[in-house]
Amino acid sequence: MYKFIEKNNIKILKFDIIESFGITKHYYSSRKGGISPSPFDSLNLGLHTTDKSENVITNRKLLEETFYIPVRDVIKLEHGDRIIPIYDDKIPNEIPFADAIMTNKKNVPLSIFYADCTGIFILDPVKKVIALVHAGWRGTLKTIALKTIKAMEKEYGTNPKNCVSAICPSIGPCCFEVSEETANLFLNSFNSYYPEIFLKDLSLCISKNNKGYFVNLWNLNKIQLLCAGLQNKNIVSSEICTSCHNDLFFSYRKENRVTGRMGAIFMLK
Repeated sequence: MYKFIEKNNIKILKFDIIESFGITKHYYSSRKGGISPSPFDSLNLGLHTTDKSENVITNRKLLEETFYIPVRDVIKLEHGDRIIPIYDDKIPNEIPFADAIMTNKKNVPLSIFYADCTGIFILDPVKKVIALVHAGWRGTLKTIALKTIKAMEKEYGTNPKNCVSAICPSIGPCCFEVSEETANLFLNSFNSYYPEIFLKDLSLCISKNNKGYFVNLWNLNKIQLLCAGLQNKNIVSSEICTSCHNDLFFSYRKENRVTGRMGAIFMLK
């Protein structure tokens, strides 16, 4: 399903389902192999953290030199559902706010940087289109994964049945505790959007125990991809919790909001 690759002390994760078509380069970074000091140790890719910018720039260069994909800011995340196409690799004067990006241009690197939120790779190997989605809980609630597929259909003529998708490590249902109010937001929203799928087994998405309510962002986003038309066999999820595996990944919640950022990087060859 996925594999870890370590080179020059930098550890990344790749998905077999994306690799198998041979038309892209991609990876999801870990926190291993950079120069940033604690609490950003060590491969912090987020320029919007309080880590020194020169540390982050060096970390990005280390990744570029090791895995041969440029690492740069393409969008500013806003935890919403805005999706934009990227037409070239020119860095605009004003980087736009969005939470999903897509392109059909070769050698145009897509990048998003985050900790705990859900990153999603989407590939249409027929039309040769790629998309990267940042799905925090707010973006998940706003169904950004489903909307990204719809945007690919409109912009590039994508047929969802041809697409494959990989859901990156993020905070898991074991650790993502939410208030009753937030749990009800998901229950009400997804029940109205996807009643047939969602109600088959509610506990796969929202669970409750004596500690509180817990949300499964992996399954909530998978439901969206299925409802957008992807085939179940073409969706994989690492199901690695960034909070549980804080030694390998940054975790915004585990580290009390002061931490680094991983990167999801995607490019058509």
